[in-house]
Amino acid sequence: MSGQLGGQRRPAVSVVVPFLGNAADARALLEALAALDTLPDDHLIVVDNTGATVVSGELGDSLVEVAEAREERSSYHARNVGARATANEWLLFTDSDCRLEPTLLDDYFREPLGDNAGIVAGGVEPAAGQDALVARYARSRGHVNEAYHMDTGPYPAGVTANLLVRRAAWDELGGFQEGVRSGADVEFCWRAQEARWALEYRPRARVEHLHVERLCPMLRKTARWAAGRAWVNGRYPGSFRRPRLAQALVRSAGGALVWTLRGRFERALFKLIDGAWALADFYGYVLGDNRALRGD
Repeated sequence: MSGQLGGQRRPAVSVVVPFLGNAADARALLEALAALDTLPDDHLIVVDNTGATVVSGELGDSLVEVAEAREERSSYHARNVGARATANEWLLFTDSDCRLEPTLLDDYFREPLGDNAGIVAGGVEPAAGQDALVARYARSRGHVNEAYHMDTGPYPAGVTANLLVRRAAWDELGGFQEGVRSGADVEFCWRAQEARWALEYRPRARVEHLHVERLCPMLRKTARWAAGRAWVNGRYPGSFRRPRLAQALVRSAGGALVWTLRGRFERALFKLIDGAWALADFYGYVLGDNRALRGD
């Protein structure tokens, strides 16, 4: 148990995690949450979006609360359900494929937050020890890196892999936009700043993100993220422009050839994966469907 910072007790935090996975994924998530240093008033809640009560079957003696989000297959719907089930002043949103530093909650409050801070973006780093080719590729390309969104768009933004939100801001804005699969975290951050809430950045309050380790799941994620960018661009025109596919494919093919001739075969493979990624990104942006599926 921690929470004492320079003699001051930090505020209570509710940690909200949407879940869509299998029993092994649920066990890994519960282990990650158990590693957190918490205060008695902190609240850990996992929102099962599978429609099959997967997490509840793995709880054992865990102190984690489980809620069900069945109305739509959307992480944002699940996050809203979790946020409504708790009353703490601060909400920390993270994902089930993240591993949390034990001091994460304390790290957010080591420096005072402004009275008008409605959103605090934390750091997201690649998990150590992932040796699969696709995971190494994603790590090399900075996938799920919050720093990109700090410098992109009309306002800075964090990502819901690690995002602290003041309850008053969440209530005022009505939570995340539902009905979509991707992009609503960035849209929420921009909408909050339009409503005069400030965004602060705490890169040392960090989580580790586990990249997928097979190509097809990575490309499906890529297409989903691209569809989310197109959706955000519809709300904020010009914020995420249409990808330049031909240019990306030329760079991919040329780079693969150059690195092959130099005997740098992993770099050549990464350039080929760049081409596949560019195709999935273009498809998701132009033809992808960002609408969330309705629940049973």
